[in-house]
Amino acid sequence: MKNQSKEIKTLRLTFKNGEGKKNSLSVQGPAELKKEEVIQCMQDIASANIFAKEGIDLYKEPQSATVVTRNSYIVFDAEKPTDSKQD
Repeated sequence: MKNQSKEIKTLRLTFKNGEGKKNSLSVQGPAELKKEEVIQCMQDIASANIFAKEGIDLYKEPQSATVVTRNSYIVFDAEKPTDSKQD
């Protein structure tokens, strides 16, 4: 079995919470979005005011949005036996 690399993208949205500390929300496999769309989405999340912990808003003020790209590949998987001749 040959290792096949798989690219994984995550959109990381960073906000300040109700105490001014940074908090992130991650979205796996985001669509291609324009800056304005991401900003509007983050503002909508903040204004919805539905995420809180112990009375503190988690996503109060949008700070940044970053697309993180990673490459992953399977080194070992017991569910998929390999033929050692192909490794």
